[in-house]
Amino acid sequence: MSKFIMLTSCEEKQGKTVFSLIAAKELSKDNKVLLVDLSNSEKDSSYYLNVKDMVIYDVVDLIKDTCSLEQAVINIEKEDFKFDFLPAPRMKDKYKQLDLGHLKKIFMESNGIYDYIVIDGTTVADDIKTASYEIIDLVVMLTYNKIENVKCIFSSLNIISSDVKDIKLVINKTIEKEEKRGNLLTTNEIEEILKVRVDGKIEFMPKLNSLGENFLLENNYSEVSRIIQQVI
Repeated sequence: MSKFIMLTSCEEKQGKTVFSLIAAKELSKDNKVLLVDLSNSEKDSSYYLNVKDMVIYDVVDLIKDTCSLEQAVINIEKEDFKFDFLPAPRMKDKYKQLDLGHLKKIFMESNGIYDYIVIDGTTVADDIKTASYEIIDLVVMLTYNKIENVKCIFSSLNIISSDVKDIKLVINKTIEKEEKRGNLLTTNEIEEILKVRVDGKIEFMPKLNSLGENFLLENNYSEVSRIIQQVI
């Protein structure tokens, strides 16, 4: 059996794609990994992997039986890592073709072939319209720790927990100075307000905010790698 891991968030632009790519790289060192891109972002995994020109079939084509898994995946192979990649559609409107069962289709096509399937999802609000979480073994939810995020974090965790037992909450892009000033919530404050456990916290790194193509070839994101090893 493969282990299905979904990266999600309560809002857009929380760092899911970068986290997913680093997770796929880290896991692929000792395992066979498939990275599935369901991102709505223009800077999706195809951009960061520099393979946009190689995309012929995509994840929607696989789900709609337009192609096989073998036809859709792109092999990503570098000196120190290797994984398969199922790209997002170039035209994001194509996602409108999906229905509630699309994660089950990905499960049927990939289960048993890979050790890990890492899914770069959208937000929980968008995912719930087209995906049921019941095939997911682990959800990693990334979020900012702004005060206005609390309600969204709470509702998103409630939605996910109805189907998934293993949920890891990771605070991303925090700034310790702003926490001390009271402009951002601390880990303890989030845990107290929401009565949940925060499983990891990543300090804001400007270099990760301006990543370009092929950033996985660099090794300047050790803090993210450490959190991945901690939660997965």
